[in-house]
Amino acid sequence: MRLSSVANPHTPCGDNRLRLGDTGSTGAVGIGWASLLPDAEASVDVLVGGETVRFTGVGYHDKNWSDGPFEAAVRTWYWGRGRVGPFSVVWFDMLPLGNDTEVVSGYVAVGREVIVSGCEEGVVSVRPWKNGTAAAYPPVLGDVPDGFRVVYNDGIEVDVTLGAMVAGDGKYYARWTGTMTAKMEGEVYEGVGIFEQFVMQ
Repeated sequence: MRLSSVANPHTPCGDNRLRLGDTGSTGAVGIGWASLLPDAEASVDVLVGGETVRFTGVGYHDKNWSDGPFEAAVRTWYWGRGRVGPFSVVWFDMLPLGNDTEVVSGYVAVGREVIVSGCEEGVVSVRPWKNGTAAAYPPVLGDVPDGFRVVYNDGIEVDVTLGAMVAGDGKYYARWTGTMTAKMEGEVYEGVGIFEQFVMQ
């Protein structure tokens, strides 16, 4: 597998901070995250049963970690990434356990030009939808949306329609493939991505 970067790496706030949220916003547990390849051209060459299978697509690589149990810090978590038209997009929107202040991060780039990279309040908002209308937020155990509405503070609006669930149990955790439609300055763009939801409480 080869990944060739098409967008600059980023951290939650676009600076040297790797921790999600301010000190203490996730309780005693520190959670870190860095997106090393927020968007990449991917090529895969695999030998299966003696036959070579090759395919290409959109790639991504990040790393997250914590110094304690994830469930001790997180109540709910939305994360997504993909390429929609010329835009490389990455986001997360977390509600810490015992704290009603959302912790967010938003990233948008066109090639190497970074348009959004920050963690300030309002930089991005992620909300679930189901059956064509807004779903309950925050979600509770067992809530499975049909998609997400992602709004960046620079005017980019991304509508996610979830496809196949590729990991998780659908109760505490789910990861999906899916499609995206983005609207920016009167233009509409299409794309694909990967999306996830944690509901820990």
